[in-house]
Amino acid sequence: MQIDQKDKLNAGIEHWDLTPKSAEDREVLLALSLCRKLFENSDLQADVASVLFFSMLNDARPLARAKLKNDQAAAMQAEHTLIKKWMPRVTGALAKKRIGD
Repeated sequence: MQIDQKDKLNAGIEHWDLTPKSAEDREVLLALSLCRKLFENSDLQADVASVLFFSMLNDARPLARAKLKNDQAAAMQAEHTLIKKWMPRVTGALAKKRIGD
């Protein structure tokens, strides 16, 4: 993402009330944070990154759940599963962007 587009995405997320009120809230917020990390260094446009980001949220929840429980083995497996499923999609989106540039 270009800097101004990343700033827009971050600003859009940061204006929400992200105070966790339950265990499920903590899980979702951690999952959001984990998804964001996958896009930190990407050069995707904000709209494409946002679609991918929110699409992967449910797949990131097992990783967040394992991290919250401090279950390292489950976290490693969940992270592997998430990356295996989503990195090809992120890479594909980046390739399409480069072709269109």
